[in-house]
Amino acid sequence: MIGLIWFWLFVVPVHDFYVSICEAEHNSDLRQLEIKVKTFTNDYEEALLKHSGKKLGLDTSEEKADAYIIIEKYLREKIQISINGETVILSYWYHEYEADATWTHLIVEDICDIHEMQFRNEVLMELFDDQTNILRVEIGGKKQYVNLTKNYRYEVFRFD
Repeated sequence: MIGLIWFWLFVVPVHDFYVSICEAEHNSDLRQLEIKVKTFTNDYEEALLKHSGKKLGLDTSEEKADAYIIIEKYLREKIQISINGETVILSYWYHEYEADATWTHLIVEDICDIHEMQFRNEVLMELFDDQTNILRVEIGGKKQYVNLTKNYRYEVFRFD
């Protein structure tokens, strides 16, 4: 057993992994598409700095008051959604922190029925070649999952 631990500690190279989680759920009662994006806060901060040229100080007492404006602009560029063939506009709702991660909540208003959704997610892909964005979509109680990468940046979901 000790030999196996030694092997993993000293022989197998340390490898960082880069992943985000994105969840999209249709709230038919409120006619909204609710989207949550979870990223490691340090990676998110780096991407937002690269995008805006402004250090936001996420999850610190120095967090900029206008951080939400920069976050919304970044996510509108990196996440594009069309529903039933129509492009929709994401609106920032709020963000919160969980340990070393940031959850950003977005919303799309006035969404009735969803039969088809094209979802492109390029969050953090400008930073890491091996970035993976895990996407979970739930429409009408039906869940679908996909892993998006630099070589596979979008998925078309059908709900009939």
